[in-house]
Amino acid sequence: MDRAKRLEDALRDLEKAGRIGAEEVQYLLDVMQQEDSVEQFFSELIRGMSAKDENEMSRRTKGLELPSDAGWIVYHIQTDYPEEARELLGQIYSDPKEAVFPEGDSGMLRLVHMAADQDVRQQAKETAEQIVSMINTELMEKVYVGYSDVCELSGLHTADVQAAMALEILRTFYEERLEAGYGSLGIGRLVYSIRKEDCEAFLEEYFGAEKRLDLSEEELQTVNKFFEKNLNISETARDLFMHRNTLVYHLEKLQKKTGLDIRRFDDAMTLKIALMVERFLAV
Repeated sequence: MDRAKRLEDALRDLEKAGRIGAEEVQYLLDVMQQEDSVEQFFSELIRGMSAKDENEMSRRTKGLELPSDAGWIVYHIQTDYPEEARELLGQIYSDPKEAVFPEGDSGMLRLVHMAADQDVRQQAKETAEQIVSMINTELMEKVYVGYSDVCELSGLHTADVQAAMALEILRTFYEERLEAGYGSLGIGRLVYSIRKEDCEAFLEEYFGAEKRLDLSEEELQTVNKFFEKNLNISETARDLFMHRNTLVYHLEKLQKKTGLDIRRFDDAMTLKIALMVERFLAV
């Protein structure tokens, strides 16, 4: 309150001196005196209700003492306990000038965090991993985190869309992972952008009118492990606790069923994409 009072006195003097308009004085006072004004400002930016012009953005940024040249990353955290998660994360991300928790949708907690000056991508990944670890340890809940590329304040709306997309693609295609950034979504982001009609045409081209692979859980486990081990038969067999020849036999049975020999890179890529397309169409 003392700081706001000093600002009010200073602005009143400036108004009397004719150096600033009455409307601008009131605008700055409203921003400074409003509770949770930083969070409101970020919420407006995320919703696309950005400042009308660069001068207004600059005034609000300075009034809230936010660094004008900082980069920001938006995190979407899927959790059944958003309030508890916010309270927990608030113990670590407690500086409102560096971390803000704008309101999120039901079952989702949103965090906007200031980016480091160097190696932003690595910092973003480490922050996401820390969020997952904290919530999993303290709330005993499996949590997923999608996050955006780094952006300026004026780009928070786009970054929020990126974080939402990263979380959705993560849950659709990469269940084995708990965090993913918009810039590291790989083939999942490509498949996600394809029209569903084209996805169905792709499956029909390779697997006929039924447009499905119909693999068993055991077959899926074998295929996923084979992909994880970069098509290495010996390493896959060891991880699956089976003889190398047994694995070859399973792969040959899979070839008869799908028409694809995933020991060959092209066929392996085709099956990988087909499995992702199936999951995308099932959402």
